[in-house]
This record gives sequence, C-alpha cells and structure tokens, in this order.
Amino acid sequence: MSDFETDVIARLERIEKALNTKTAKANAEASKGEIANDVDLDGKFGNEPIKRDPSKKYWDGDSFVGKFMNECTAEYLDAMAKYKDACAFMNEKEGNPEKAKYAGYDRRSASRARGWAKRIREGFRAPVSTSDDLFSDGASDPDIPF
Repeated sequence: MSDFETDVIARLERIEKALNTKTAKANAEASKGEIANDVDLDGKFGNEPIKRDPSKKYWDGDSFVGKFMNECTAEYLDAMAKYKDACAFMNEKEGNPEKAKYAGYDRRSASRARGWAKRIREGFRAPVSTSDDLFSDGASDPDIPF
C-alpha cells in the first residue's frame, strides 16, 4: 500500500471511532429512562403532537410547537423527555390525586420522546408531503379518462 492509502485508512478509522463514541454517548443518554417500543410509537397515539416546548431549563433552541415528534430533532426530544419526567415527578410529589393521575401520561410522553429520538439517531426521516390532498396524484380533470 502507498503512504496515501495508509493515511486515508488511518483517517477513516479515526472518524469511525469518533462516530461510534458519539453514538454510544447518545444511546447512553437516551437510556436513562424508559424507551417506548415500536408498537407504541407506530400506534394511534405514538407520534404525539408538540403542544408546548420544554421550559428554558431543559431547552433553549428552536421551537417545535405544532410539529409531531417524528419531525423534531433528537436533541429536542431528549430535552422533552427530561421535561416530561420532571413534570411527572412534580405531579406525584404534590400528593394531590387529581394531579397524580397526569404523572402516568407525562411518563408515557417521555418514553415516546426517547423512542423517537432513538429512531431519529438511527436514521429515521419524517415523510415529506408534497400535497395537502392525500388522494391527489397531480392529474387535472381533463387527464381523467372517464
């Protein structure tokens, strides 16, 4: 092998090692709480809409209000999971049975956020809609044969 090839291979190995380290850290971060499984994420309620951003303590970046979890960044979803876990903790801590019932919902949202963050890190991309009409194929009325 030439010096050039040896140098390229060495650089690729360093890049691969750095990527593996970054992925391992991200997975360790995501595993600090329960992660929703594929059945939950693909279910009717698994792709929750973002109604409110996490507080500034957890997230100081762009807002994703009005988007669905699969349209957010993994970092945002990590922050959302931490925020929802904190909300669940506070709802249980108060001792009020009316608020304690929301703790389960908050924990479920946190696990879904972790699940979507994991999927996004693994390469998931939200489908892009090109038309508001799901049944339209772009044909105009004169093109229809009947």
